[in-house]
Amino acid sequence: MSSELPPSGAPPSSLPPPSPALVARLDAMRPVRTRRPALQLAIVALLSLGALAALLTQFRPRVDVDATAVVIAAIVCALAFVGELWWALVPPRGQVLPLRPAAGARVLLVWLAMLTALVVAGHDAARDPAFMRSARACLLVGTMTALIPAALCLVALRRAVELGGWRIGAVVGGAAGALGALCLELHCANTHVAHVVVAHGGAALLPIGIFAAMFAWMRR
Repeated sequence: MSSELPPSGAPPSSLPPPSPALVARLDAMRPVRTRRPALQLAIVALLSLGALAALLTQFRPRVDVDATAVVIAAIVCALAFVGELWWALVPPRGQVLPLRPAAGARVLLVWLAMLTALVVAGHDAARDPAFMRSARACLLVGTMTALIPAALCLVALRRAVELGGWRIGAVVGGAAGALGALCLELHCANTHVAHVVVAHGGAALLPIGIFAAMFAWMRR
């Protein structure tokens, strides 16, 4: 048997043909469908707002829903929802993942702006005799509403959830909480300041912590 090696870079004398199974798998391969962030943003926003409208038919809007302060607070919540949804789904130019610098600070600043608008709309400083009962109900309603856009974002982001970690989770939670706050602003007529801060503001803040922690855990 010859011990001589073929010259460097020379092709092997013979290669086995690919197996039929490998050929079949190669034929079945298709290009990976990439995300379309702007379209996903529109779909998630429309589905979330449609679900909110359906919920309000069950919860019934407050009687003073057309008051100027209520309308302004609702607009602030709606703008916060769309803006944070943009941050969550649409990557910055030149990037693949929707990661924003100082994501936590951004979300908290938007939450403070929403809370300010909610407090201005609900300015009754009198003591709320049913504070705990009404606060629990609003926290539940707001958090349940927030689950709708959060679940849709999970579907839209797919693998980006594991790669982005808590920063994407915080922004998703901010958008989800803004929709929950919008639902409460249109539904709940309790204008006591303590109720608005704890229940309505809490319903907007709670999803931020929940989804930031959940996305960080999913990244492990």
